[in-house]
Amino acid sequence: MHSEMTHGYDIRAGSRDDIARIAEIDRTEKIAVEYQCRRSDDGLSIEMIEKLHDPPMHRPNWSEEGIERRRSWWVREVDAGGCVFVAESRGSVAGIAVLGPEKPGKCAELVSLFVGTAHRARGLGKELLNQLEGKAKDQGIEAIYVGSNENENALGFYRRMGYRVVCLMDPSIVWIPGLETQITLAKQL
Repeated sequence: MHSEMTHGYDIRAGSRDDIARIAEIDRTEKIAVEYQCRRSDDGLSIEMIEKLHDPPMHRPNWSEEGIERRRSWWVREVDAGGCVFVAESRGSVAGIAVLGPEKPGKCAELVSLFVGTAHRARGLGKELLNQLEGKAKDQGIEAIYVGSNENENALGFYRRMGYRVVCLMDPSIVWIPGLETQITLAKQL
């Protein structure tokens, strides 16, 4: 497997076996701004409402059940033709990105992108995403979409990387089983 050192991280194309190592990623974070989707006052559309947290809200690390649920989901995506990229630092997983298989219309879902707390704001998320997008282009994929966490950290990152909000879901109107987020972003490659 091709491996590349970037800012002290070993970034490489991974395998389904690497996904089991997601427990090594500390995903805790402080969230000062969160977004919620709701039906607009005119009832004809959905809008994104900013919710401030002062003091910031603490997002805990994954539970064992959360790790297992994600692991089995991400393995299914890779087994169906997707791919995974792993960033390591000193033998531990610092970040992971999983792209699902190609869907109709030459698009694919960015199933996950997580960078451990101690490794954020160092360009690692950007590099993992660049590697994943490069692989997608090589496979003929023309667009990537992602269901984002509803906080300023995640949305801000994807927007800086050229993704645009394309869909808002209001869970009080309809909730699709398996849909974990209310906000979907996309980017043409």
